[in-house]
Amino acid sequence: MKKIMIVALATLFFLAGCGTKTPPFWRYETVSLDSRIMVYVKAHGLYCVAEETDGGIPYVQVFADRGTPVNFFSVNHYLQDDRQQAEFDVLAASIGDNSYGMKAEDFNYASNIIYYPYSYWLANDIYSMEVVTKQAWDGNHPAGSDIADIAKFLTASQKTYIESGYEERFDWNGFGNEAEKSTYFYRIMTEPEYEKYQTSHPVYKAVSEYGREDFKVIGSGGKPDVYVPLPTYEGSGVSSNYSGYVENYLIGDILFDSLPDEPGTYELSVTFRQDGSPALITGTVEVVFE
Repeated sequence: MKKIMIVALATLFFLAGCGTKTPPFWRYETVSLDSRIMVYVKAHGLYCVAEETDGGIPYVQVFADRGTPVNFFSVNHYLQDDRQQAEFDVLAASIGDNSYGMKAEDFNYASNIIYYPYSYWLANDIYSMEVVTKQAWDGNHPAGSDIADIAKFLTASQKTYIESGYEERFDWNGFGNEAEKSTYFYRIMTEPEYEKYQTSHPVYKAVSEYGREDFKVIGSGGKPDVYVPLPTYEGSGVSSNYSGYVENYLIGDILFDSLPDEPGTYELSVTFRQDGSPALITGTVEVVFE
């Protein structure tokens, strides 16, 4: 695997002078040039937010809550540790993302890595999704039932692009109807700063139709809205910002094929089932239908 090794001499000299032990992720940066995806996020829970389309139709945003980054680059661009590198390599190999190679259109210099607009993708091994309503939705969906057959999940994946040999792109400007085009997820995918790098493809269908392959490397491809840093390494003089966990990483949006029979507030529970621990990743949200 081709690698770029950048030695942070100034940091080492400073730390040596302080007589402190240097954590490995402050010693050097290793940028893998064989993988299109640079950072995965492992979600430990879901954070759901009720929103409305431009036409006033309710939909639900699904975010990763307290996600752990894998091969996450700090503000100083230092890789966290060898264990994390090994975990990243396994994830990359599992989707065949190991023959990309650095391209001029993607890198001007290595420090741009933190600004990759497609950097963050979900690493969880998800095999199914549920959307359960606490209140009766209609005659076919009583209280406590799964409405996965009428709930549609809009997300994106790098899977098609990677499997095509890093060739097949997708123009999001031609995707969706009026309601879908006014979702937060769609707006992110068509922002001018993302368009140049638009290698993600939509995954959009009824929640009940999703299978394990549909959940691979999904997400918005953007950076999380909130970074919660770990405490700064004592005596290092180096900030550990971006070295902790992430919140508000948008995974996708849920839209509804049919509205409930009665207006009111509906409490929905959104769950991803995955191999690993915990087996369930869940978030709840109250959605008002008028």
